[in-house]
Amino acid sequence: MEVFTLFENGVCIRFFKKRNNRNDTWKGGCPLISVERAKKIIASPEMITVTYNGEKVFLEKIHEKKDTVIVNYLDHPENKAEVLVRDLTEITH
Repeated sequence: MEVFTLFENGVCIRFFKKRNNRNDTWKGGCPLISVERAKKIIASPEMITVTYNGEKVFLEKIHEKKDTVIVNYLDHPENKAEVLVRDLTEITH
């Protein structure tokens, strides 16, 4: 899956090109989550919507030295992945 990010009138727009060549667009959110923001999201008592490649994820654990985080996919909680923090998107409503 390829991800493209651009800003249009101050709003972040991310385009996800899936394997079936269908393009999905996700509007809103911030293109970069910092390690510090990821820590706040993990510590928050509220559910904060975060995506990785267009799929909603739960942040589990941060590896600061590598700038990565372990995520669980909300639609498939048994699946975990270690991803770069900068590849996460916080969705704002």
